Amino acid sequence: MMGKRIVIALGGNALGENLPQQMIAVKQTARAIVDLIQEGHQVVIAHGNGPQVGMIQKAMAELTRSDPEKYIPCPLSVCVAMSQGYIGYDLQNALREEMLNRGVNKGVATVLTQVEVDPADPAFQHPTKPIGAFMTKEEADKMVEERGYDVIEDSGRGYRRVVASPKPVSIVEIDSIRDMVAAGLVVVACGGGGIPVFKAEGNRLTGAAAVIDKDFASCTLAQQLDADYLIILTAVEKVAIHFGKPGETWLSTLTPAEARQYMAEGHFAPGSMLPKVEAAVEFADAAMEAVCYYAYWASTELARERGVYSSYPGSLWSQGILPLDTLDLLAQARGHADYVQVDRSMQLDWEALRRKIAQDGMRNSNCVAIAPTATISNIVGVDASIEPSFGNLSVKSNLSGEFTVINQYLVRDLKKLGLWDDVMVMDLKHFDGSLRPIERVPHDLKQLYATAFEVEPHWLVEAASRRQKWIDQAQSLNIYMAGASGKKLHDTYLLAWQRGLKTTYYLRTISATHVEKSTVQSRVLNAVSSGAPAASAAPAAKPAVSALEAAAAAARAQAPATDIKFCAIDDPGCEACQ
Repeated sequence: MMGKRIVIALGGNALGENLPQQMIAVKQTARAIVDLIQEGHQVVIAHGNGPQVGMIQKAMAELTRSDPEKYIPCPLSVCVAMSQGYIGYDLQNALREEMLNRGVNKGVATVLTQVEVDPADPAFQHPTKPIGAFMTKEEADKMVEERGYDVIEDSGRGYRRVVASPKPVSIVEIDSIRDMVAAGLVVVACGGGGIPVFKAEGNRLTGAAAVIDKDFASCTLAQQLDADYLIILTAVEKVAIHFGKPGETWLSTLTPAEARQYMAEGHFAPGSMLPKVEAAVEFADAAMEAVCYYAYWASTELARERGVYSSYPGSLWSQGILPLDTLDLLAQARGHADYVQVDRSMQLDWEALRRKIAQDGMRNSNCVAIAPTATISNIVGVDASIEPSFGNLSVKSNLSGEFTVINQYLVRDLKKLGLWDDVMVMDLKHFDGSLRPIERVPHDLKQLYATAFEVEPHWLVEAASRRQKWIDQAQSLNIYMAGASGKKLHDTYLLAWQRGLKTTYYLRTISATHVEKSTVQSRVLNAVSSGAPAASAAPAAKPAVSALEAAAAAARAQAPATDIKFCAIDDPGCEACQ
């Protein structure tokens, strides 16, 4: 696997409450990070500093109180810089030691990172970011009275001071960070969300009395570095709705559409889980935006070199209309803006692209489409792209015959839990590849490996809507619906209309292909036609081995079967199945 560029955001609370705890924590964290480095990935690390910057500020405040004439108050931005330095010091030493222990020769560098914020950001009027140590209510009331702090109760863990948390505008040292990453260094940057600064007169930067949320800063860092992944580590294992309340539900996976719904319903606390979810949604949306943006930019570069396509004059491109603009045209045609309900946020400079197209034109009439994914993925041997998995166990057909297909990732996870055996194979066949009715499978695994008919169709539509706004052609979106009804059909397709989808593809209400439950001799699972005429029936000396038994035996051996008629259903390298 080719190495990926990964931005990892460490939570400040995960680094401990004091220096000894921090040194232990960073050693544990370093082992996991170096695992990724050994796999060939480029890693950039950002981190929080809530407890640490609070500790520093408290110490500086006590120092000032001890001798006001000698020690002036320390600005919060300087406290952030101090926390960047000493946390980075521990992180880079722990990473260096772990890499040398494993024979990995890579340099590690910490960048004291400034992040520009907008002085008009409304966050300055509504502080939400917790910093410092947890306090009792009595201690918090004293801080409010004596120092005028803003204080909140933090997720049942105690009271903490809150400060302004403006959104990052740009990372001042981004060019230096890019150069270090390109040189092969492991970089620690944007510690504590970065040192918040304003632009002042000339080229001067002035520190701001705020703390930037490290999740938003990490998201900005990931975007500006063209990262493949953004990983946000927290003090809890997963995101939850109804956290700490009756009905608490932990979420193993979360689509952007689901995340926005839960955020709107108030499930995630400001200054805690909310910025993490917001950052994850923003990064997911930005990934599709980047794919389309750079595809269009490449086409206009080709037009500059080789000329525009023949029918370019008069096209929407030539009129300065980009895919996102067509939503306005659609709303105008429908006569009301509420008839097109699509999130239109953007991260890249589309106006610059618009000017580039006006100057150089487009080489391609269409650049981005998502074609029918089921057939193509079947031919190529990959997952079905934008569609949920059809089933964890199913049958596919091609010119060679019919073959059992198993979700190899599910098999991997079941083996880790000691649940992959012949009984599990039988259960998967019996329930058509669904984990939901199998009681011994953990709930989070059932959620992670939900099949197409177990995902509510409105989530498929919501996700498609977020992609659609960037795509200049279309996407072939199949709608999967278990238990179809007139109302459900109406609601799903009305939602697709409201979300501005250009089209949908097939409506699938019943699986076209089921895993066979019989074990007859002809057309058994994994049987491959040899092209020879069928032999006449003859008395058998003993009962034939069923496809299920053969598959289970191969699975237990964890190796492909040698019989040409059978292979292990969890073997993606089977020659016949290719």
